[in-house]
Amino acid sequence: SSKFANSNYNESSLIGPGSVGWQAPEVMALRSTTSSSVASEDTDNAKGSSTPSPSATGSSNRVSRSVDIFSLGCIFHCVLLPGVHPFGEWYERESNIMKEKAVNIHLLKQSSPEGFDLVRDMISPDPKA
Repeated sequence: SSKFANSNYNESSLIGPGSVGWQAPEVMALRSTTSSSVASEDTDNAKGSSTPSPSATGSSNRVSRSVDIFSLGCIFHCVLLPGVHPFGEWYERESNIMKEKAVNIHLLKQSSPEGFDLVRDMISPDPKA
């Protein structure tokens, strides 16, 4: 048995890629939904329910390539403006990502208009807009 068998590490690795503050909003929403369903499932299992968990049935949640594009857009921003994340400081990133509030992207527009256009499109919830 792995020392991670009962940790959040295993649960989060089933729902999508990325590190905290770098995940696309759809991954964070999926993580939130899955965490709620896991808590509900644990309660059901304690009551004697025989419903298997998604990991027990072998199914996994899949996410599209757009989550990689979103994360890469954040990385590009940090490369073009070293150390500056488009969604702010570490303690506000997830909230700003969920609110679609790129608080630092204006800084990129000033230094690199082409980089701004690229990153803006990469972190946009609707890249076709």
